[in-house]
Amino acid sequence: MKVIGPIIFILFGALVCYFGYTSAEKGEASKSWPTVKGKITYSEVLHSRNGYFPSVDYEYSINGVKYINYDIDYGRVVERSKAQSFAKRIVKRFYLGSEVDIYYDPSDPEESVLIPGGNTMNWFLIAFGGIFIAIGLIVPISFIRNFY
Repeated sequence: MKVIGPIIFILFGALVCYFGYTSAEKGEASKSWPTVKGKITYSEVLHSRNGYFPSVDYEYSINGVKYINYDIDYGRVVERSKAQSFAKRIVKRFYLGSEVDIYYDPSDPEESVLIPGGNTMNWFLIAFGGIFIAIGLIVPISFIRNFY
């Protein structure tokens, strides 16, 4: 039964690391994606009890197929902020009705972002997951050392 706790820590840490790594990888790849002109169809600062966050929707067409998306960039896992200024900056940059460059994945045009590249949140997730993995490994090792 004492093995379950460390295993949960290791699995949770691995999952968080995986999410951070794949998001960082996509973010890096998006820097070289082609662009197409698109239009902002919704742009507002929203407020919840957790803070303020930008909500931006956009549409674009590739080879006659229309796509709609809302991804601003890769890695903006925590878009909420107690300060409204972050959300306002994004909404001001991508205002309703504006024509913008959309970076899209040529192998999957539904995948797109407004801001190419990664975000520091990706690396935070990798480090955070690593801490959970380390705890999951250290606790049983120290228990074994103390036991024997």
